[in-house]
Amino acid sequence: MSEIYRDDDKNEVFRIRLGKILQSSVVAGEIHYTFELSHDFGRVPVEDRKDFRKAYRMDAFELHRTHWAIKAADLSIILSKFLPYPPNINGISAISAPPVPTQMPVDAVDTLQSFLANVLALEENPGEEIFYRGHSDSSYLLVPPLLRRNKAGSYKHFPKEEIMVRELLSVQDAQFANDRSMLDRLVRMQHFGLPTRLLDVSSNPLVALYFACSSAKTDAEGNKIDGEVIILRSPSNEVLHSDSDRVSCISNLCLMKEEEKNAMDLSLDGVTFNEDPIVKKLLHFIKGEKPLFRGPHYS
Repeated sequence: MSEIYRDDDKNEVFRIRLGKILQSSVVAGEIHYTFELSHDFGRVPVEDRKDFRKAYRMDAFELHRTHWAIKAADLSIILSKFLPYPPNINGISAISAPPVPTQMPVDAVDTLQSFLANVLALEENPGEEIFYRGHSDSSYLLVPPLLRRNKAGSYKHFPKEEIMVRELLSVQDAQFANDRSMLDRLVRMQHFGLPTRLLDVSSNPLVALYFACSSAKTDAEGNKIDGEVIILRSPSNEVLHSDSDRVSCISNLCLMKEEEKNAMDLSLDGVTFNEDPIVKKLLHFIKGEKPLFRGPHYS
């Protein structure tokens, strides 16, 4: 399911999809798996939050936090209650919903010429931009350094984000003197080696290829590990520049304590959300780089 959000008519909805896990294994304490989506139920209205949470065995924060969770419940009963049409989970026909398109196959390349041929064959749709991300191990997850986990599955650095950022700013104050925004500081911090919420991508596929190949890795048996170049497509209107208000809001979250970030209820209406003391604290940080910023406006 997606996080809870409001549709064009201001109704609270989720997007729900169904699939199954095909393979799973534990490698060095990390769970690896593949999955296949089979159905997309589109936007499902939420008329009663408490009723919805009770059925899905969810805590309040789970309505507006991206996470993985395993729940013990009868899926057919839950879906029958909240979907606009009756499902048949155990039957051959599964659920009468539109199927999700299958993922396109991944092509392996072993020469620069074949790599460029694949890149040049990509079709860039109108109103869309393409970016590339390269890393030396195809098993790496597409997550920024701050959100990476240890072998036990816990976050390595995320709970201490605010402490790490403030300590680096205090001991290297001169290095950040000319930075105009928190995004500028985060970029510099990442180059210093601090785990940040930024994930490096490039509009140049050759830059991504360099990072996929520059440091060859081998597994425990001495076999070479394949690198990977990931292609990211984004609507052009969602590609933001460094002076974007949304970028300022997200980047300044690094100055908030973990409990403050977790306490933000993103499902509140705009007026109530803006009056939250924690949100006002975030607004204070944003105004440090944008004095005229007044927060979001809601109709």
